[in-house]
Amino acid sequence: MITSLPSMAILIDCWQSLKPYDRAANFYSTICSVIDNNPAITVVVLASYDIDESSSSLDKIWYANEHKYFKHNEKTADIIMNYKNPKKFQIAITKLENLQLFLANNSQIKNIYIMGATWNSCVHHRPLGVNNCANLGKNILIDTRCVWNKWDEIDNIPDLDNDINYAKIDEHLYMLKRKG
Repeated sequence: MITSLPSMAILIDCWQSLKPYDRAANFYSTICSVIDNNPAITVVVLASYDIDESSSSLDKIWYANEHKYFKHNEKTADIIMNYKNPKKFQIAITKLENLQLFLANNSQIKNIYIMGATWNSCVHHRPLGVNNCANLGKNILIDTRCVWNKWDEIDNIPDLDNDINYAKIDEHLYMLKRKG
């Protein structure tokens, strides 16, 4: 099954400023739980854009590993920034060319789970978003529990059942259909 293939998760713009905070905290906890409970996800990429440089401290696993690989007005949510799982390699990457280099050196990765906020903007249009990752030759997977749909909506689960670009794999998981 596709979900058992070696995978990475990309966490896009998991900002502290996401409101309401109690729902955002549950959302971020869900992301961590989904990653923890998926043994196929062996790499977790933090792709936080527009962040305050003070949050990129070397004492956080994300940036300690990023500074080993790459030179490099929001704040990443504390739940995400403090997430640590010794079974997963964690690294901060924000540039597509750095992700391409990482994948070239880790060709065993077949799936990319894209998670974060928000569905119609950053999750699609950031350098490591769906639109660019779709061209990497990997399966692009979306767990709807791990994508914040819109900043101000009560029902924050994207409706992919009626989206012709995605094929449903299970209750919460969808795969981007390949073009061409």
